[in-house]
Amino acid sequence: MKVAIFPGSFDPLTLGHLDLIKRGSALFDHLAVAVMTNTSKDAWFTVDERVAQVKEAVAGLDNVSVITATGLTVDLMNKIGADYLMRGVRNVDDFRYEKDIAAMNHYLDDQVETIIFLADPKYQYLSSSLLKEVAMSGGNIAALLPANINEALQAHLEKRQMKRVKKRMKKQDNRILRRIGVTLALILFACWFLFWPLNLYIESPGSADSLKSYVTMKNHPDKYKGSFMITSVYLQQARPATYLWAKLNPHTSIESADSVTGGENSATYTKVQDFYMQSAINEAIAVAYRAAGQQYTKKYLGIYVLSVQSNSEFKKQIQVGDTITKVNGRHFDTAAGYQKYIASQKVGDKLTVTYLHNGKQKTATEPLVKISTGKPGIGIILTDNVKVTTKIPVSVNPGQLGGPSGGLMFSLQIYEQLTQQDLRHGRKIAGTGTIGADGSVGEIGGIDKKIIAAKNAGATIFFAPYVKPTKEILKYEEGHKTNYQLAKETAKKYAPNMKVVPVQTFEDAVNYLKTHQ
Repeated sequence: MKVAIFPGSFDPLTLGHLDLIKRGSALFDHLAVAVMTNTSKDAWFTVDERVAQVKEAVAGLDNVSVITATGLTVDLMNKIGADYLMRGVRNVDDFRYEKDIAAMNHYLDDQVETIIFLADPKYQYLSSSLLKEVAMSGGNIAALLPANINEALQAHLEKRQMKRVKKRMKKQDNRILRRIGVTLALILFACWFLFWPLNLYIESPGSADSLKSYVTMKNHPDKYKGSFMITSVYLQQARPATYLWAKLNPHTSIESADSVTGGENSATYTKVQDFYMQSAINEAIAVAYRAAGQQYTKKYLGIYVLSVQSNSEFKKQIQVGDTITKVNGRHFDTAAGYQKYIASQKVGDKLTVTYLHNGKQKTATEPLVKISTGKPGIGIILTDNVKVTTKIPVSVNPGQLGGPSGGLMFSLQIYEQLTQQDLRHGRKIAGTGTIGADGSVGEIGGIDKKIIAAKNAGATIFFAPYVKPTKEILKYEEGHKTNYQLAKETAKKYAPNMKVVPVQTFEDAVNYLKTHQ
């Protein structure tokens, strides 16, 4: 009995394959069509699907069976008792390939005979791979396949197309999601970069404004050319974007929140700065009126609370911005008077404090605590709250400016209007510095930035506080610079045409203006 085997992947079985099977069935007593797995090809159908397809296609051939196997073909032949290996060739290339395979099989088992069938001329161009390529491109290959396999192939193509569409849609969805994700990430980054508040503040040059519009005095207008200019530092809470800008800007500095606000919240910090400004205006009025020989009176209102310490027993009642007017029913005309009286008490003694909170009088009684000096105290940081009244009415509106550094320039503006002396002679004169009750000028922060603000506003003269540093400061603060030194250094680099004038007192500034016209 002549038994042959016809192995192949048959993915799919073509009419060329079927023609060879029919011719082989006529030659051999039994022909086993072996559906093999070809690892070098990407199969469209599973082995079981291909076995079922081939069985249906050869259903009319009684001596043909369909099997499946893996491994070497010669081993399969020995297993089923086949003597002949049937192969089909379409061209010279196929023949060369099959000749080498036949030689190898004969080497593995010299009983194996390879029978080569030449393909029918009408199928010589036909291969499973070519059919699949044509089918994927939309070509009509129904006439080249058994009917059942053509149906299976078309169904596979539809599934394949659906998978391709789903894959494309998924890819598009993923691309859209990625774009949305990237866009959201960029938006979030931009929001963080532009708006996220850092626990830092940026100081930069502010403005230099003419004080003509700030000071109003009845029957004493400012009728002279030029202007006295109050300079400011622009303070803003840092954001990542402004932090980067500040790092690259030579005229800005970055400060910690505690060093700027003293640990107070924004509202409290603003309240204290407003008080400092009002105190500076009061002292400026007093200094200017005294220098002009005009009448004024000072009324001591009490102790202004700048900060309440954490160990104070009054911290739940007294707040920053309150004014203490009495202690144990006693009113004093100076902060020193209050401090001396409280120091005469003992730590733990109860003290009744009368104070103004938002214009309303209140009282609180709590024990005294030990303060940093070792003496008994309320546990607050304080300053004097003084109100100045004048015979010649004067009104000063600082607008949004805060802090004490405008004292010197306010006093010069008030003095010129009060005396009707032309001290400016058409010049733009800027400056800064606190003003004391005795006319002394105190140092301030950010003078380098105020030099830039004055230069940008066209100032030709800048009054800078000069306070001679003590030996202690020079000993412990290496490289210490006075306000005047820093202002002069900054002007030399960025405003060489602006004259920086050191002043220790209000009289120094007035004398300079009178002698330098």
